[in-house]
Amino acid sequence: MDDIFADVIEVFPEPSGGKAKRRYRISAVGVALKRAAIVRTKPWLKSTGPTTVPGKKTSSQNHLLHGLYTAEFAGERLVLWRAMGEIRRAGSPGRGRKKPPPEPQLEPRVS
Repeated sequence: MDDIFADVIEVFPEPSGGKAKRRYRISAVGVALKRAAIVRTKPWLKSTGPTTVPGKKTSSQNHLLHGLYTAEFAGERLVLWRAMGEIRRAGSPGRGRKKPPPEPQLEPRVS
């Protein structure tokens, strides 16, 4: 007897920190239905960002609440920027400075 799950696709999402997501199965019919729904609804045409001026103003300040520009990281960021400036001023040979081109070697002319 043939395997009744031959057309089933197993999906293993990558764990994104913390608890791993559970795996799920989707058949070829399920994939086709999802694909048809996506083509029908055209989510790529719908706007995902704010449209009003107050909404744009609010979302433009998100970097102050999340990520490396928060007050929590201000001290660490300042230390890092100062260290990077010192490295640049010292002229680190590893990066940022180009070596001068080699001197051309002239061969004596034979006349």
